[in-house]
Amino acid sequence: MDSQKRVAVSSTIQAIEWVIEDHKKNPGQRSIINYSATGSISEARNAAIREAVNAGILFVTAAGNSNVDACNYGPAQLGQEEGVISVAATGTNNYIADFSNFGSCVSVFAPGVDIFTSSFDSSSSYQTISGTSMSSPFVSGLASYFWSINPEYTISQIKDLIINSNNGQVQGINTDTPNKIAYNQQ
Repeated sequence: MDSQKRVAVSSTIQAIEWVIEDHKKNPGQRSIINYSATGSISEARNAAIREAVNAGILFVTAAGNSNVDACNYGPAQLGQEEGVISVAATGTNNYIADFSNFGSCVSVFAPGVDIFTSSFDSSSSYQTISGTSMSSPFVSGLASYFWSINPEYTISQIKDLIINSNNGQVQGINTDTPNKIAYNQQ
């Protein structure tokens, strides 16, 4: 990671490949990659993500924080592919967060405004952060919970459970953005 908190695509690909290898060593293991970042579209990163999904790993990614179409950013643009969930942010009263990316590549929304979390800059402090990087861990946690209930769920079933758990509740979105909020219906 550089001083501006950016990570090279090659490092991301190496990390994904490591998860794939670890997953293969543990048959029956359920694995989720939470990717709380966005950037330019990279075919090499997309290939690694698809390889992870083909290995049975769920890939959850932030949709981005530029208030633009998520289809213009990687890996958020993969949100409608099997095994990939692109997560946008809601704020108060289920309104789309004013910074959140949107559009047809979004899979689902989750809370992303004023999230209390550990600090990036210190191992012993906390802070309040807003962003889709806070939304995607909610969805990863929900996927883990669903797998704890039924380890036989496939990644497609997990994605369906999450994106179809609470339809029609997001306020202030345009018509091509899926109106779905991740919700624990169990």
